[in-house]
Amino acid sequence: MEKILFQFTSPFIKMNRFLLFLLIACPISIGIYSPGNDSMAIANSILKSVGGFFLLSWCIGISLTSKAQLQRNNINLNEFNYLIAATIILLASQMVLLFTGNHSEQYNVGIIKFSKPSNIIPPLLSTFAFIFIIITSAKALVSAEQKKEVTFREYFKTFLLIVFSVFGLWSVQPRIQKISN
Repeated sequence: MEKILFQFTSPFIKMNRFLLFLLIACPISIGIYSPGNDSMAIANSILKSVGGFFLLSWCIGISLTSKAQLQRNNINLNEFNYLIAATIILLASQMVLLFTGNHSEQYNVGIIKFSKPSNIIPPLLSTFAFIFIIITSAKALVSAEQKKEVTFREYFKTFLLIVFSVFGLWSVQPRIQKISN
């Protein structure tokens, strides 16, 4: 499974920064800023999901490319054991969210509105899985650059650059390309 993911995500690592920026930012921004009536809601959700999928592929590519470099240096990060599981959880919860839509049933208790717990679980799962994937990507990249296992303080800046990928990919992409060569 990891080999298939590596083959799928390696083009994102070799890609030009500007093209990668367009693949990630354009679908997300069109999905967010296009006028939203009911007929366009599904198309907007799909566009945002496509941009998120490219971002996810880029993050997984960072992790797997860095993992190959770390294995050459005999360094093993425990986070890699859970990367595939986090990816599957993220994709499955996003599919549930995409196909169930925004039909969240709410009930009122006084002035506070609550959603059903079943409406909260997929967004929470996808959020935690995506944060885990980004943390793994940042830690793997910095560990591969420094040729040692790093602490959170050492890779926090890279973590923020990946979180704000629209800006961060301009500095992260050359770093990962340098490691992949």
